[in-house]
Amino acid sequence: MKVYFFAPLDVKCGVGDYARFLKEAVEKTGASADILPLNAHKRLRDFIKLGKSANEADIAHIHYVNSFFAPDFFQSAINCWIFLKQIRIPKIITLHEITIPRKNRPFFRLQQFILFFVQGIVFSSADLLIIHTKENVKYLPKMGIVHKKIFIMIHPIPEKKEIKNDAGLDKKSLFKSDPGNILTIFGFIGPRKGCELILAIAKDLDDCLFLFAGGPHPNDKSRYCEDLKNKIKESGLAERVKITGYIPESNLSRIMMITDIMLAPFYETFGSGSVTFAIAYGKPIIASDIGYFKELKENGAGIELFRNGDCGDLKEKISGLISDAKKQAGLKKLNSDYASKHSYSQSALRMRQVYQILIDKSRKI
Repeated sequence: MKVYFFAPLDVKCGVGDYARFLKEAVEKTGASADILPLNAHKRLRDFIKLGKSANEADIAHIHYVNSFFAPDFFQSAINCWIFLKQIRIPKIITLHEITIPRKNRPFFRLQQFILFFVQGIVFSSADLLIIHTKENVKYLPKMGIVHKKIFIMIHPIPEKKEIKNDAGLDKKSLFKSDPGNILTIFGFIGPRKGCELILAIAKDLDDCLFLFAGGPHPNDKSRYCEDLKNKIKESGLAERVKITGYIPESNLSRIMMITDIMLAPFYETFGSGSVTFAIAYGKPIIASDIGYFKELKENGAGIELFRNGDCGDLKEKISGLISDAKKQAGLKKLNSDYASKHSYSQSALRMRQVYQILIDKSRKI
């Protein structure tokens, strides 16, 4: 069996890391696997060529985010649809993102109809769509996707790596003063992550140090991260709130070692690779009570939920968890157990079975 993964390659991207982890795990099942680079800002003829190259394999597995095909939604849809039409072998799309209009926008229903209609045309080209949460399956029938094309797979958890003594990533070098509890938001910094909630409560939590372990996504053209840096400085929190910039995978273990509690105050998300790393290292997590994190908790992950966007409730949950060593230990144990049950190795075994079913089905036609 020969599998081609299509995902960003050699760029700062969590989805690219996901594809690489899955590729390595699939190879351990005995299949041949390669990643063909799927990076943004390519010409249409490049996508046509890339799609045709897939036909050298037995199955194509595309890792989808809208911006991978073009910065503009509609151009991205055109590029992706034409790319998929070149692929004659069975093709799977893992939906790492779906574009949904916000309800407070003007002409919400019209926007929703257009966005869902366009995405439905694109996604219908696949033989199977993988999505990581039951919460987000509800959008696919609205796009005209039939249930037999939908496969729910829990987001796999990466392998815990050996901790390295990386220079500049210890408590004293980051915060200078005698450190208290370090609470970390890990991953790309953007408007959906709720980072500004931390600034609203940091002064009242003087026994805590806050670490934003990441920087802006390469495709993020907003000034959110720069504005956040300015607000940290203006609020006098520069000694207790730090932004590291992008953290390469080689340094992740060090970040996890110095972290006491992981924070995920996201306003919305379809899945979070950054949170899976916290689970992998058995860190207690405080997250907003949106669908994705509720589902993680229901599935057995060690997560304390707070009301989405509620600074007061977030502050209360942080204070309560810091003062409750027994509860912290319980959340750590849950996450360690969850990581062992939902590893990339186990996901690869399931994917191998799915690949074979699709390949066998295509050969009978």
